[in-house]
Amino acid sequence: MLFNSYPFIFAFLPITFIVFFSLARRSHALAAGWLTAASLFFYAWWHPSDLGLLLASIAFNYMLGRGIARAAADGRRRRAQWILAIAVAVDLLVLGYFKYANFFLGSILILGEPSDYWLPQRYFLDTVYHLNADGRAIRTARLLAQLRGRL
Repeated sequence: MLFNSYPFIFAFLPITFIVFFSLARRSHALAAGWLTAASLFFYAWWHPSDLGLLLASIAFNYMLGRGIARAAADGRRRRAQWILAIAVAVDLLVLGYFKYANFFLGSILILGEPSDYWLPQRYFLDTVYHLNADGRAIRTARLLAQLRGRL
């Protein structure tokens, strides 16, 4: 589901707003819980298998946040700074991997066949989708095969 899609604009967003404001009248905790559940549903819409990664990231950051709070309360400011630095570094590494790994592997794929390199075929562009000329999402590997056929 994309932010500019009809299901988001005419179904997900209004339902989320209505339920959120209805719950907020009774309890802010319930409203926050609803918003969390709606967010997880939204992010799982495209690839439900990625929900585990998102939940693991949330749990990891929550634990490190508690560690920072505990260290700061004990007056160990240096330790709190180290925990924060580790949390930011791990988050950036995870983001960098999932955002750019297929880009770099795709660049290698364009230069030659995957069998020419030390990485097995299954590591090349397995889950990345692009829009073709008809506006339909297709796997990147299929898109590259179509482009190679035209060149």
